[in-house]
Amino acid sequence: MMLSKFGRLIVGLEPVVFLAFGVYAGVAYDGIVGALVSARSRAH
Repeated sequence: MMLSKFGRLIVGLEPVVFLAFGVYAGVAYDGIVGALVSARSRAH
């Protein structure tokens, strides 16, 4: 009984976790690319 409720909770939270991870990955990617681009433009 408890396990099925827990499973339903995970399924309900899955889109939220996925969205949060996507935003975090996007921000991290932007930061890395931005740092590389600025470093490259500074080098030239």
